[in-house]
Amino acid sequence: MSVPVSILKGKAYVGGKIYENIGGREADFLYTNNLTKNVCIIEIKTPLKKLFDQKSPYRKPDVFSVGKELSGGVVQVLDQKDNLQKEFYKLSEGKFKSFNPKCILLIGKIKGLSEGELKSFE
Repeated sequence: MSVPVSILKGKAYVGGKIYENIGGREADFLYTNNLTKNVCIIEIKTPLKKLFDQKSPYRKPDVFSVGKELSGGVVQVLDQKDNLQKEFYKLSEGKFKSFNPKCILLIGKIKGLSEGELKSFE
């Protein structure tokens, strides 16, 4: 499925500041669907980040738990989504919608992963 999208903002503020002007969240990119104006949050990490911290399975024979960089990235982008949803009306200024926005995390590389790691990652 293809969807026409455009970059709304790079290094986009997605909320989270308190009255003392600290604690704000920033996403790497906000994209919008050109048809629906729904927003999508994109967080980018380096391809050098490891997807798994350990080479041994969490449960034998082939169940691997993801590493802290991957799980931390997921939590980070979901926190950005949460802040964006809470402060939507203040942030959107009518430029985008926020219908359960998608979150995309670009991180690491799958080259060199074992079959079990690939299965667990998927």
